[in-house]
Amino acid sequence: EPDYSVTINISEVDYIMHIGREDIISNTFYARMEGEEEVFTIDASTMTFLDNEAIDMVYLIPYIPRITNVKSVDINIGNLDNLLLEIGYNPDQNMLDYSFNGTPINMVLGVQSWGSFFFQQMLYMPVIDLEPDWEITGEPYSDMTFTYTDEVYETIELYTRDENTCYYVRNGIYTGLVVDKANITEGMGFAGLVELVLSGEIMEILENSTETQGE
Repeated sequence: EPDYSVTINISEVDYIMHIGREDIISNTFYARMEGEEEVFTIDASTMTFLDNEAIDMVYLIPYIPRITNVKSVDINIGNLDNLLLEIGYNPDQNMLDYSFNGTPINMVLGVQSWGSFFFQQMLYMPVIDLEPDWEITGEPYSDMTFTYTDEVYETIELYTRDENTCYYVRNGIYTGLVVDKANITEGMGFAGLVELVLSGEIMEILENSTETQGE
């Protein structure tokens, strides 16, 4: 019996590789493909993932689009609906312009603009758990529709699992990923940033930050 079996799906076809014992002397594993008699060896250095937990093989941030490809993001989060982040290239300044609900948010924040920080926080939803068997039910706590410069659309939805976590759904398909809700709702989480921008309080915070840096 194999010690491990790895299934790889390519174009909706499953390929199963069975991995047997490790040869300590040659630092290799014996393996064969299901349905085949041929046995081959695999360098053990390429198989270090075998004893990892499944969550260790998942990227911390599940979705990171290239910012220069994003034209706009339609946002609904909690009780905040019909919000719009727009991104466009400014050839005069050779930089990206950001607008949130029609208000420019290009103020400088350290080494980056407030708009780019806002965009990063919008995506920062760390994966903290896996729950592959959940099925999509109810209404999402948050949804974001990304429109790319070539007019292609992509949608991210978050469904509340409990007070601290959300199920992560991409383009209507549940990914099996559970993300940290605190980074969306609390403190300087994304929903908190949205409220600061909508209320205008962000300008006071940035002005105080600029004065502090000047001192």
